Amino acid sequence: MSTAVRLYHFPLSLESQIVRVVLCEKGLRWEERLIDPGPPYRSYEPWYLGLNPRGRVPTLEHQGRILTDAVEIARYLDGRFPGPALVPGDPAQRRTVEEWLALQGGLPSLDLTYACLGVLLRRAALHDFARRRRRLSQLRRRHPGLSASFDRILEDLGDWEASIRDAALLTALMEELGQALDRLEARLGGRHWILGDRYSLADVVWGVALARFDLIRLAPLWERGRRPDIDAYYARFKARPCFRRAGVVNRHDPGLVVPAVLRAARAPMAGLAFAGALGVLLAAMA
Repeated sequence: MSTAVRLYHFPLSLESQIVRVVLCEKGLRWEERLIDPGPPYRSYEPWYLGLNPRGRVPTLEHQGRILTDAVEIARYLDGRFPGPALVPGDPAQRRTVEEWLALQGGLPSLDLTYACLGVLLRRAALHDFARRRRRLSQLRRRHPGLSASFDRILEDLGDWEASIRDAALLTALMEELGQALDRLEARLGGRHWILGDRYSLADVVWGVALARFDLIRLAPLWERGRRPDIDAYYARFKARPCFRRAGVVNRHDPGLVVPAVLRAARAPMAGLAFAGALGVLLAAMA
């Protein structure tokens, strides 16, 4: 049985980035398996659904154990391997970490990502959803034993499409995000990290989340003195070596974003849609 840590992931995936940062902070070597969620939708292949029934990334495989939740993977890696401890042993500090993991985990990050798309990217995404539904329907007919997985994926697609089509939803999502950022600003209150001087798993998930919000042009929520403690906190997170080594993606690094988008445009029809939207994406990262 292989003892290697194998990670199935995709560069732009927020949860994949969380796991890659943890792997980096722990100093672990790992085997990479890229799972492209774009055309031709490798994450929906039956062999991958056998690992991850929701057809998402990341998935961690280690010594016969399969984990599919980013925070669960992070806890596993932190407890199983040597290196700096990201989850403290002190019970009070551990409770604080868990509180902030739960708060970040409850944020509508994916819904916000879709809701904040520009017009051309919205069209590209809706075109892509239609292609996904056709592909899922084909796979469902061929593999009826996996129908529960395909049905759940189709349900997720419906939720994401609603994020794009419902303009009023963005207002509610932004209000929810603003409240969470207010709590983070109050918690930091001059602290370097959520626990104070100690960097923890809570900072990994929040740092990556802030990078995602930066990518979708929401950094003005904390920049220019609006939430100065978050601004300084995010700067410290970006200054950590693992920010770049783990490939955390924000709007200031088109070298990471553009190749991922181009990989998602392999299929000819999807390629036309994404090519038209690529200029908008580049402008969003300027």
